[in-house]
Amino acid sequence: MADSEPTTPKKQHLHTAALVIAGALMCAVGVGVGRMLTAPASLNGEEKPSTAKNITQTERSPAVDSPFDVATTSLDSETVSAEGTPTGVAALFGLDPDAPLPNSEPGETAVDGVMAHVAQADEELRAGSYARALRIYEFALENVSGISEAAVRYRLALCAEANGKFAEAIQQYQQVIRQFPTLPWAGVARIGEARCLAAERRIETLTANLMRNVVLDETSYSVAVRGELLHVLGRGWCETFLSHDVRHLLKDDGLTLPLWMTDPNRQLNLLPELLNDSAPPAAAAVAFEIVQKTDSLPESIYLRVHTPPAELKALVKAVITRSGFQADLSEAARVIMGGRTQQLHNEDISLGALLDGLCTPFGLLWSVDDETIKVVSESEATAEQSRAFRQAVTVRLLNNALLTAPESPYAGYSRVSLGILQFQQKSFVESAHAFQSQLQLEPRSEIEVETALNLGKAFLALGQTEQARTAFLRAIDSPTYHLDARLAGYLYVGRLQIEEGLFQPAVSTLVRALAVCGESDMEHSVAVMLSSAYLMANSPQGANTILMERRDRLDESSSASAAAFLSSLARFRSAVLPDKREREGRSLVTALTRFNPREEFGAHWSYLHAEACSEVGLTPQAIDSYLNTLQQLPAAPLRSRAMLAVAQQYRADNRLEDAAALLSAIDSEEANVFHHLIRLQSAQVAVQQGRAQDALKLCRMVIEQSEDDAARREALQTMGHAYEQLKDYRSAVDCFAGMLPGETAPGSLPPQTQPEGALEDQVPFKTDSTRRTSQPAVIPVSGVRRTP
Repeated sequence: MADSEPTTPKKQHLHTAALVIAGALMCAVGVGVGRMLTAPASLNGEEKPSTAKNITQTERSPAVDSPFDVATTSLDSETVSAEGTPTGVAALFGLDPDAPLPNSEPGETAVDGVMAHVAQADEELRAGSYARALRIYEFALENVSGISEAAVRYRLALCAEANGKFAEAIQQYQQVIRQFPTLPWAGVARIGEARCLAAERRIETLTANLMRNVVLDETSYSVAVRGELLHVLGRGWCETFLSHDVRHLLKDDGLTLPLWMTDPNRQLNLLPELLNDSAPPAAAAVAFEIVQKTDSLPESIYLRVHTPPAELKALVKAVITRSGFQADLSEAARVIMGGRTQQLHNEDISLGALLDGLCTPFGLLWSVDDETIKVVSESEATAEQSRAFRQAVTVRLLNNALLTAPESPYAGYSRVSLGILQFQQKSFVESAHAFQSQLQLEPRSEIEVETALNLGKAFLALGQTEQARTAFLRAIDSPTYHLDARLAGYLYVGRLQIEEGLFQPAVSTLVRALAVCGESDMEHSVAVMLSSAYLMANSPQGANTILMERRDRLDESSSASAAAFLSSLARFRSAVLPDKREREGRSLVTALTRFNPREEFGAHWSYLHAEACSEVGLTPQAIDSYLNTLQQLPAAPLRSRAMLAVAQQYRADNRLEDAAALLSAIDSEEANVFHHLIRLQSAQVAVQQGRAQDALKLCRMVIEQSEDDAARREALQTMGHAYEQLKDYRSAVDCFAGMLPGETAPGSLPPQTQPEGALEDQVPFKTDSTRRTSQPAVIPVSGVRRTP
């Protein structure tokens, strides 16, 4: 048209862009509507404990009253067999390699197209890009069906689980189980569902889903799947007894449970093993046989038992009575069992584990009383009985898991969990063995820090401090990264060094700990521990410096009272002028009233508290804190220090019998400076009690074995008082003059008639400055005053 405006290039570009945008919007709307129309219905409810297979068998075989009576039962040997899994690339999805994918390029098959997308999504999932992997999996799910749908849907669930969306993951896993109940994917999905239930602490649901089918029925899943499910089930039960609190790491009876995180990379690598495992065994004919019986306990009786679905009450009674026990079911337990059925298919299972599977899913507890097994409801038991029963059940589950799947990637977690439960049951030797086995089997595993820390605490419970120190050092040096557990290892090493009297090494250890703690929640614990080590090393300036650098953070932490006490004590000991010392003393008394040393980490806190009380004149409180130190410590130099201080106070109070009883508890064979001082205190108590000969014997032990000149001089003074009581004034004068009297009794020091060289050779503490003297029966002692 002649009169129309010519179209400019700019308008052409705008028109093209508008068309492109409109087309993109229409495509997006179409894709969204298509997904809404084809998306599978979401599952809001949870799957019942019984699987589809169990329901089928229950319908075919009605429940019977006498489960092991072959004449009255008719076991249907028909079982639902799993479809065979093809080999090669198509095995993972069950696709026909020659089937073309719709809208695919020529020559591209269904396997090629789906595998390309799924492989890309797997790489994103391994790298932690869960959102991108999820989008690709959703695209692949629209173009697959059958076994391939199970594979993709499992990956969708795994992606949601790794992202912490456990409810969404459970729905996906349950959909796989419902759609493919006879395929290996059902067992793999059941493992994922169990992990999610354990992560959400839904132990009751987890028990109801797994205990009946995994523990009691070996025909439900393959051996590999059963092993993984047992590991998850045992771990879930174990987490109900333990805390992940940071301060839990610093309790001698608080062991550390490694944090179990779902690793998508590990789960994807585990898929071929789980899918290609042999099919579960077929159900056998009705049988009940005691395979092994080493003791009269249920855990020592192993059974071979097969029965069709039977009434639960009759089944429990039959199992108990045929095992040689009498059954005692409470009325509440009978009511709970009424109308329930269960089948058993086990080739080798302990009676204890069998009863666990029959009782725990329904809230029942069982116990042994002589030859009677009692079954009661959980409401009829006390809280302590319920906790003890759950611990025992967890131990049996973990043992069963380790026997069924010892090579599982989670076997290490089960060993550590088993060791923790054995520790809680006061079986310290078995607990230490479990931790040592884990460190030997997997020396560089991801849970090495927690295992070594737990092993150190087990050795502490056994009184083996040197082995405990080695275990804590291994926790510190582990290449795995668990900062809080490593810091706990530093604190334990520093504590043991303080108790051994190695104050400067303890300071060095704790300085390193403070340097690596960063922004950890344990920084305040490390800081106050280092400050206390400085005070034990008689360095109040260093203690106060550590506290002042972190004053604001310590005031807001749980260690505020400990920091206030340490700061007051450091300032009091640093004060020189009388006015300042009096002022700091009042501040120290105030801090003492607000500080409880028994709540802190280590027995040296009670020792510091006792010393502070003694320095400000609070003698009764000082004695109490010294005695608390003795109660918390095994044989160690710090314990000897506390015993020495208490004995001195008892002597001052004229409580000689108490002092003698306290000092007699020390091992006199150990050549330690504190032990010599305690022997010296014992000698002084003996002098006050009039036992001069005992005092002389103890003083000679100090002089002969101690290398401390001050202790030798005091021993000579005590010997002088003992000789005074014996009215041997010549020997007393020699002792007061700093010389050791000679005696002619067998085994004593040599008399004057022996050669001078022999006389000098028998002096147990010769020095170059030792002089020979012509005085009869007098031997010079190094480090004390001698006559010319």
